[in-house]
Formats: sequence, C-alpha cells, structure tokens
Amino acid sequence: MATSSHNFKRPPILQLSREVIDEIVDKIPLADLFTLSLVGRLFRPRCEKHIFTSILFFQDGSRWPLGESARVKGFMDILSRKPYIAGYVRELHLGVDEGSQEWIVEKPGFLEIMDLIRQSAARSPLKKLELIGTRTRITNPRRFSESLCAPFITPFLSSLCLERLDDVPLTLVTNCVNLKKLELDNVTFEDLDVSAIIDASKSYPQLREMRFNQCAQGIITLLQQKVPGSRSFLKLSRLRILEADLCPVENMKILQDLLKLSSGSLEELRLTLEYAGEYTVSDNLSRWIDLGALFRLHILHMDIVCANGIAGGACKLLTTIPSANSLGKLTVKILLGHYWAFPKEVEMADWTFLDREVQRVSSGKPFKFHLYLVQDLEVGDEQDEDDDCDSMNGNLQSPKRAMEERAFRKMVNKKLPMIRSQPNITFQIIIGPHWLPGFDAPRKLRITHKFGPLGAYYTD
Repeated sequence: MATSSHNFKRPPILQLSREVIDEIVDKIPLADLFTLSLVGRLFRPRCEKHIFTSILFFQDGSRWPLGESARVKGFMDILSRKPYIAGYVRELHLGVDEGSQEWIVEKPGFLEIMDLIRQSAARSPLKKLELIGTRTRITNPRRFSESLCAPFITPFLSSLCLERLDDVPLTLVTNCVNLKKLELDNVTFEDLDVSAIIDASKSYPQLREMRFNQCAQGIITLLQQKVPGSRSFLKLSRLRILEADLCPVENMKILQDLLKLSSGSLEELRLTLEYAGEYTVSDNLSRWIDLGALFRLHILHMDIVCANGIAGGACKLLTTIPSANSLGKLTVKILLGHYWAFPKEVEMADWTFLDREVQRVSSGKPFKFHLYLVQDLEVGDEQDEDDDCDSMNGNLQSPKRAMEERAFRKMVNKKLPMIRSQPNITFQIIIGPHWLPGFDAPRKLRITHKFGPLGAYYTD
C-alpha cells in the first residue's frame, strides 16, 4: 500500500519575516518576555536582547529581596551556556550597603562577569551604571576605582546614576570621558586633594542631561567651587536637560550656579518635589532663580505645594520669563493632600495670576499647557486606602470620586478663561495619584519589580 505524502502548512506566525517578529517582541512589556521566550524558539533571540539589556546585583545581607550570590551564580550559569549574552548588557545596576563591599572588587564570579562584558565592549559597550546605597559609605574608594571602575566602567559609560552614597571615588565621574547623563541623589565624594587628579590636558565629561537632589557638597566638589580659579570637572556648556528637587534650600543655591553655566544651551528644566511635606523653600522662588537668560528653554515643569497658593512658590518663576521666549510646553503639577476632599487652598488660590502668566509666556505661538492635580499619597486618608490602590492600578473609580473630579475640572476651566480662549494654547488637565504609573513611580519600586531572578531564565 503506497503511502501518501502529507503537506503540512506552517503556522501563520512562522510565515512572518524576522523583522516583523522582532517588531512584535519590541512592543511586549519586559515582565512578559520571560514567558514569551518559552513559547517558541522563534521569539527567543529578540527576547534575550531585551531581557539582558539590564542586569541587577544586590549584595547578601542588604534589604533587597534577592542577594548578590544567587544572582551572580544565576547569571554565570547563563553565560556558560550562552556567552554571547554578555554582549547584550547595556546597563548595570548595583546595590550595596556598608556591611560588605568586597564582592564588588574581589569576588571572582562577579569580576568574571564584568570581564566578559568588557570583552564585548568593542561591538556593544556598557552604557549605564546605577549604583544605589542606603546612605552607604564606600569603604575603600581607591580600590573600588582601580578594581572595578577603571577596567570595566569608566572607559565606556555614557549614563551614571549614584544614589544615597558617601565617599564615592571622584574618578568614577571625572574619568568617564563619554558621560552624557549624570544623576546624583544624596551623594558625597571622597575627601582628597583634588590637585592630585587634575590633568590640564584631560578631557572631562561634557554633559547633556543632569538630575540632582540633596547633594550640594558633591556638586560643589565637581564644579571645583572650593578652589577659586580651578577648572571644573564637568562641562555644562552643552547641557540640554536639568532636573532639580526644590528642597532643601541648598539645592536652590546649586541650581542657580548650574543655570548660569548652562544658560546658552538648556532646553528643558524640571523643578520637582520628591516629598511635598518637606517643602521649605520660600514662596518667592524667583528670589533664587531667574529664567530670563535661558533663551533656548523649550520645556518647563514645576511642582507646587497647594498650601502655598497657585500664585506663590514656583509659579512666580513665570514672571522671570520674557514675553519673547522659545518656551513651547509648560507643565504645572499641584501636589494636594487629598484632591477629592476639595481643599480650600485650591479653590481660594489666585488662579488669575497663573491664567495671566501662561497666556503671556505663550506669546501667540503654538503652546502646550498641562495642569496636573495630583494627590500626595503620604497624606492619604486611611478610609480611602483601597480606593487609592484601585486608582494606582488603573481600575475604575467610585461614582462619588468621579463626580468630585468633574467638579475640579469644572472649577479649573472656569478660573482659567484666558488660557482656554487662546487658540494657540493646547490645554490639558490631568488628575491622578502622586505616583502615576510610568511617570512618578518610586525609584526603588521600579528597580525591584523590573528585574526577575536571572537564574530562572530558560537557556536551552
């Protein structure tokens, strides 16, 4: 009996081109890529590129959920089977505490991983380092610099984030000649004789983007302000984006200096409040900052504590902007204790001032004005805790809260007649919690949820 041949059609997904498949994978959230990589080998190459773009290590004994040993071992197991994955790594996130830092500079497993990443640097160098502490002191800055930073980090880095660290080796910044983005949050640098590292022929980082919070002494060190006439370790003449927290007052003094150094290039300025309850800067913020010299400024974001009134605080900064300006987008975020409680401060505030100034700075050109009315979750009502969680998760709000939000929108529209009547102004009202998903999510929450256990990834 003759056997007939059977022609099996390939599933439609297998008939797609490699380019289409890659585009599909690119649009899938990172949290789902682990599962997708197990569905079929077709998706795995592109999934691997996304999954291993960033790697994270937190040391044992720290407050983080997964210790350094488990992650180092898991990633080493992966690299032993697929060494090319080391070439996918663009971002390295390290969490350290003061108890034990030897694993960073001595442990063979971790240093072997770093060496494999370095060997891939010719075609795909490491681009970003995020170093996070818990108000941690770097116990041996010189060894940290020589064993980790110099051979593996500083030659390639374009983005550096330092958070809650003391005695950071200054060379971690000064030797990153390709550095374009710098983020400093509660950071100090090692106390040393800077003349020992000054090199007149050396090229120092030319920043494009900078964010800082509560690190006045650290920035003073980088700018060499303690030594009059000395050359700054940072070049800011091409800085385009600057973000600063509005408290404490020390931040304002440093911000003023940074604005002067970048006045000819700055295009975006973000003045934020990480903790509204700690707002201590004078209501008249224009006493500290003058935006008149920022002739290239195109985007301005300002956080405001509602208790200080719409006309007070950061909004007075608008008076320092000349009518002839390049500003194209203004975002004002008003932080409230509980916006659905309809605080009297919002209703009684001088909205006329905001209405007039926004209309003036728009100066007839196409202009976007976004007004955020946001709740400070730290001042929340315990009775509404479940509702707050629903709001953060994107679930439908209760009819009562929706009605009160409509009342807010109606009030704002009524109190800003000049803005609403200008055809050149695109006006948008956004109401939501203080930590909007993907907008203001707490940094620690983003980091710990973003990365899964590396050892659990299937690599066969």
